[in-house]
Amino acid sequence: MVKITNTSSMSIRFIRKVVLLLTLLASLPTSVMAQTTDRNKIIVSYVYNFAKNIRWPNEDQLDAFTIGLYQVDDPLLIDEFYRLHNQARLKNVVVRIDQMRNLQSAAAYNLIFTKTNNAATISQLQTLTNNKPTLIVSENITNQRVVMINLLDNKNQQIQFEVNKANLINSNLTALPELILLGGTEIDVANLYREGQTSLLKLQNRLAAQESRLSELQQQITAQEKTNAALTNQTQQLNNDINKLRNINTNLAQDLSILNTTIEDSKKIIEQQKVEINNSQEQKEKLIAQVAQRNRELDEKQAQLLKRQKELDAISLTISQKENELTTLNDKIIKQEQEIANQNSEIKLQQQEIEAQRSSIVELDELVRAQQVSLYYLYSLIAGGVIFVLFGIWAYRTKRSDNNRLKKRSHDLQ
Repeated sequence: MVKITNTSSMSIRFIRKVVLLLTLLASLPTSVMAQTTDRNKIIVSYVYNFAKNIRWPNEDQLDAFTIGLYQVDDPLLIDEFYRLHNQARLKNVVVRIDQMRNLQSAAAYNLIFTKTNNAATISQLQTLTNNKPTLIVSENITNQRVVMINLLDNKNQQIQFEVNKANLINSNLTALPELILLGGTEIDVANLYREGQTSLLKLQNRLAAQESRLSELQQQITAQEKTNAALTNQTQQLNNDINKLRNINTNLAQDLSILNTTIEDSKKIIEQQKVEINNSQEQKEKLIAQVAQRNRELDEKQAQLLKRQKELDAISLTISQKENELTTLNDKIIKQEQEIANQNSEIKLQQQEIEAQRSSIVELDELVRAQQVSLYYLYSLIAGGVIFVLFGIWAYRTKRSDNNRLKKRSHDLQ
């Protein structure tokens, strides 16, 4: 009989504990905050309860629980945090409030509250606290990938919060089940992972297109360089031809000078002969014959001179044409060299963009791997929680069945 009474008492105490736990959960700060008009008090109360319902790996060894305020400019909100410092304790130690002046000291705090709306700042805080158990509480951050716990306003201007358990796990922080019961929502990490995969695929496709464009530009440059080499050879050949024509022109000019000298000498001789003809009639006929001969020779010389002059004019015309062609080719080479320089500049810009995109892909890969690990831990925690709940239900049913059998036996004994 005594044994039966003790078992019944234990069942009653168990039921009382369950009822008390449900009462406590129902009276958690969610309902209080919903009725509170002071937003600053709500924020501080949320931060306090977040700290209570998250387990730090070294919380038993803490001398003080430190909270850093970053980019918090509201003096009323700061006063509320200092009021928490004076009135409350966390993890059985005193609460210390500091205003952070720079990001480099982030790893020294157990919890950081920031009102920045810049997701890049949150990412930088997580980088500086990498592998450190530091909880980051943000406000109205739209990028769910970077947040741990994020306060946000709903349509009714009431404060709610969302939790990214994957980022908590990455910082060696454990969220207790009561955290979500405060009125928050859990971020779908699997959906974030799928979005990351889609973004990574788009970046890879874009990188492939850029590399294809780069290959086409390199082929164009190679073809252009071959064309320039051919034009350079052609220009060299034209220069050689011009030099040859100039040499020929110089020789012809020398021949022309010799012919002119010969003609002048012939004219002088003719004049002397005319004088001698006047002096001697007999010599006149001879001189006439000589003069006729000289005239014929002179005509031949003049014909040769005219012919040489025509050849010289033709050569000068050819030289002028060659020089014009050379000028055109030089202009064309200069223009093509400018095009090559522009294409090289474009290639350098595209290479820089490709390097930046590769860096982005590497960062995304690291983030995806971290999210995969976090997802694995999250699924493990969920599975453990389900098993724990099922075990509790089984134990409760077993205990209730044993109590029923004991009551039945007690009744039979009576």
